[in-house]
Amino acid sequence: MISNDLHRILFDITADPHVVKSKPFADISLLSYFKQESEILFMVGCIFRLTNIYRDDNEQIWIIQMQLAEVNDNELKKLFDELKADYGGGENEVDLKSVGDVLQHMGKYDSAEKIYIDLSQ
Repeated sequence: MISNDLHRILFDITADPHVVKSKPFADISLLSYFKQESEILFMVGCIFRLTNIYRDDNEQIWIIQMQLAEVNDNELKKLFDELKADYGGGENEVDLKSVGDVLQHMGKYDSAEKIYIDLSQ
């Protein structure tokens, strides 16, 4: 632990170009300032499936394992459809008000209030 409020986290991401047909990522290691590191750049909007979360007590670090999701993932499509039905605005589209509703449902009242105030102005 770095401090009482900060923790080290490593994101271990699997993005297999043979599995994910859309390939919304690129190896930019040659452009990196740190030549010894491998760097992958993901497009904005990529969705990752959490596969495992655990703490390595020897290294004192949390490791979050994720897998890049395919655009046509049927399980994700079903989940998004359910979320849109539960929290969507008009025509089941998700808007800023529905984000506030989700935050309120999660008990994040201060964050929801900020969104509602912004919407009222």
